[in-house]
Amino acid sequence: MTKQTPIFASSAIYLKFEKIYFSIAAFSLLLVLWQYWGMNQLLEVYPSKAKVTVSGDFLNGGRSKSTLNIADDGALLNCDIRPSSTFAYCSLDISIGDGINNGVDVSQFDHLNLWLEHATNRQDTVLIYLVNREIISDNLDPSSRNASNKSNFQTILPSAGSHYYSLPLDQFTVPSWWILLHKATGKSAKAKLDNVIGLNIATGDSLNLRSVDIKLKRATLSGKWISANILYLILVIIWAIAITLHAIIRVYQLANQLKLKRSQNASLEELNNFLSIQKDEFEVLAKTDSLTGVFNRAGTRDLFEHMQNQQGQTYSLIMFDIDHFKLVNDTHGHQLGDEVLKDLCKLVASLIRDTDHFARWGGEEFIVICRDADSKDALIMANHLRENIAAATFTNGVSVTCSFGLSEYKKKGKNTIKRMFKSADAALYKAKKGGRNRVEY
Repeated sequence: MTKQTPIFASSAIYLKFEKIYFSIAAFSLLLVLWQYWGMNQLLEVYPSKAKVTVSGDFLNGGRSKSTLNIADDGALLNCDIRPSSTFAYCSLDISIGDGINNGVDVSQFDHLNLWLEHATNRQDTVLIYLVNREIISDNLDPSSRNASNKSNFQTILPSAGSHYYSLPLDQFTVPSWWILLHKATGKSAKAKLDNVIGLNIATGDSLNLRSVDIKLKRATLSGKWISANILYLILVIIWAIAITLHAIIRVYQLANQLKLKRSQNASLEELNNFLSIQKDEFEVLAKTDSLTGVFNRAGTRDLFEHMQNQQGQTYSLIMFDIDHFKLVNDTHGHQLGDEVLKDLCKLVASLIRDTDHFARWGGEEFIVICRDADSKDALIMANHLRENIAAATFTNGVSVTCSFGLSEYKKKGKNTIKRMFKSADAALYKAKKGGRNRVEY
């Protein structure tokens, strides 16, 4: 089973995250559409098993009269408003929850929906109250805290006849008389709808003597299971988590890629170092004669380039080859002939200076390039080599002699490397013609 390469693994991760993002986008769109066209929740306030009563200013010593008539089509409040020393009003009261302490958290809804029928002989408003049972006190001392029914209200201006009213819950406020009565400040003076125990529909602010009929046909609380704000917050959190996870995975992936890259670079550097060593070894092999170990023609090229770039420096070329070397091969065999070549090179290398360049030029032909040496110096060196070679005994007692041709090189005028070799070759030919085992210039 083959391992995935980093490129394919990365592509797979990108493809996976594309699918995840597409899924989240589709899920988000479906939630938004569902929240807009569906996800509805409805609480029936009236008609229900709720207790319906009436109240009014008579509780405070007022003179207004109210009656309640409950029929199949709704609860009807008949009220005769009679101004007195107290604020004149009548109210239709519908209990929610147990109507005492345990109410309903209506903050999860958006609107209070009312189907009302209104009739009066004088123009009047209608006050809609949601009564919330709560602890009222800003004092940190628990003993000073007391429970109270907080009034949260909105005002509507009803039209004659039967109409539908939808009241946003976030527009309910606490009336000033309630704030003054309870000396409420801070949060206590703000609307709160987390424990509503009653809905009160009261006559309005007119101070005139009047007769008012208010019939409540239906009352509901409506909203979304998830509000738009909460839904958008949830979606933002989901997207933030997805993007954060993607970023973490991407950083982890990049860290692994960087680690792998460093490992690859280290391996590549190690390989390059190895190849550099091999290159140096191959260059040495390419520039040296495989049999004798001395330089070959390629190994002499750098020296020729140096000679051409130098001004005023004198070089001498000693060119020599082994006399009658074919006879050695024919008599003793090529293997022994190779040994003779190697023995000869060892001998010559031991006799020349460290600054001299010794190379096998081909077959049994060799050259020595002497730095800072004129023809006289080269003549002395060549005769020294010739005498030592002639006196030496090589493998299996074989003895050989060599013929030498000399030339001098100094970069000036038409004096070139090619002319230097041509002169030395002519001198070597002359030495061969002159009887061999000799030096010619």
